[in-house]
Amino acid sequence: FALEIASKTLKVYDLTPGELLTRIHETPHDLTMPANFGEIGRTGIKSLLDASVSALDKELYDVFLNMGGLFEPSASPDLMARVMEQPVEQMTTALAELDARGLVNVRRLAALDYYRLHDLAYSYARTMYLNKGRGYDQIIDACRSYTTAHVDDLDALDVEQSNILEAAEAAHQIGREIWFVEIIRALTVDGVYFAARGHTAASLKLLHEAIDVAREQGELETAHYLLSKLGNAYVDFVGDYDNALKAYEAALELARALGNSVREAILLTVIGKVLFEQKKPQADDYYRRAEALARALDDSFALSFVLHHRGYQLINKPEPDYAQGRALSGEAAQIAAAHELTEIYFYSLINRGSAEHELGLLDAALDTHQEAHGLAVKENNHYWIAASSRSIGEDQSKLDRREEAQAAFDRALELWRGMQAKAEADDLIQYMKAENYDVKPEK
Repeated sequence: FALEIASKTLKVYDLTPGELLTRIHETPHDLTMPANFGEIGRTGIKSLLDASVSALDKELYDVFLNMGGLFEPSASPDLMARVMEQPVEQMTTALAELDARGLVNVRRLAALDYYRLHDLAYSYARTMYLNKGRGYDQIIDACRSYTTAHVDDLDALDVEQSNILEAAEAAHQIGREIWFVEIIRALTVDGVYFAARGHTAASLKLLHEAIDVAREQGELETAHYLLSKLGNAYVDFVGDYDNALKAYEAALELARALGNSVREAILLTVIGKVLFEQKKPQADDYYRRAEALARALDDSFALSFVLHHRGYQLINKPEPDYAQGRALSGEAAQIAAAHELTEIYFYSLINRGSAEHELGLLDAALDTHQEAHGLAVKENNHYWIAASSRSIGEDQSKLDRREEAQAAFDRALELWRGMQAKAEADDLIQYMKAENYDVKPEK
C-alpha cells in the first residue's frame, strides 16, 4: 500500500524519488494518496494505522506507544519490561499480540526473540510518543538496567546493541552522566562486549567521552579501567600503537595515584608490549619491572598476566627463545586456569601453541590451539574464536592439511571483518596470499 501511494504521488506531483523522500523525511507515515485516489479508510498510511491502533486495549496501546520512544524500532520483551516496569512474561504476551495484529514482527537472533516495528509504524508511534511530551529518561534508564543485567550475555547485548549505544549517547547529551558512564563501563570493564564484538568509530568516541566524564567527576578508578580498555582497543582493533601507548601511560599514572600496585604491574606490562611491537629498546626494562613487581606482590592475576606477556615477548623477539617462551606461557596458563582468569588463560594457550608450532611440535600446537578455541566458543567471544581459528589454520597448513586450513582462515577472516578488526584482517590476508590460500571478497 505504501509503495502504491508513493508511486501515485510521484506521478501526480511530478516528483523525483529524492524530492519525495525529502518531503516525508520526518513523518513518512503521513504519506497520503494524492487527489481522490484513496478509498474511504484507505486515504493514507496514517488512516490504516489509526484504525489498527484505535482497536488496541490500554495495555497494548501503551506498549506500542512506548516502542515509539525507543532509539531503534525494535526491542526484546526484557527491554520493554524495563521500560514499562512490568514482568517480562506480560511483555512477551503483549508483543506477541501486537505481532498477531501486524503492528510488529517477531525476529530471532541466536536463541533470543525480539520484536521490530515496520519503519512506518515506528514513525507513527514515535510521533505519538513525542506529541505526548514524553522524555527519554525512562528509555535511557531501561537500557542502562538491561545492559548491567546482561553484562555477561553477549547475545542479549547484540539484540539491543543499537538501543544501548544510542541510549548512552543520549544520556551524555542530556547530562545524565552517571548513567552514561555506567553503560560504557558495563560494556568495556565489567563485561567484555566491545572486546568480544569489536569497536566502531562511534563506540570509540563514546569511550573517550566516558573517560573525560569519569575524570571530571573524580571517578579515577573507573577512568583508569576505561583508559586501559581504550589502549586495548587501539592495539587489538585499530593497530594504532601510538594512541595505545598514550592511553596506557595515562592509566599507569592513575594506577599509581590510586596506590594500586597490581594494576601498576599490569600497565607496565602492556606498555612493555606496545614498546616491543614498536621495536623500542625500553620494552625490556618495562617487562623486567613488571615481573619483579608481580612476583613481589605474589598476586595470581598480576603474575599470570606478566608471565603471559613475557612469554609473548620471548616467542616474538628478533632472536626468539621458543622453549622458554613455551615454559612461561604454560606457567601463565596453569595459574590462570586454576584461578578462572579466562582471558589470560586463553591468550597464554595461544602463545604456548605458537611456541610449540615454531619448535616443530605441530600435533601439540594443534591440541593447544584447539583447547583455546574451545574456550573461545564457550565464552562466545568472536575475537577469540577468530584468533584461535587463525592459529589452528597455521597448524593445519604446516601439517599439509590445506582444506582444513582454508576453512579455519575463512572463519577467522569473516569474524575479524565483521567486527572491523582491520589490523588483524589485513595481517591474515597478507599471510594467506603468501601461502597461496584463497581470500574471499568482503561481503
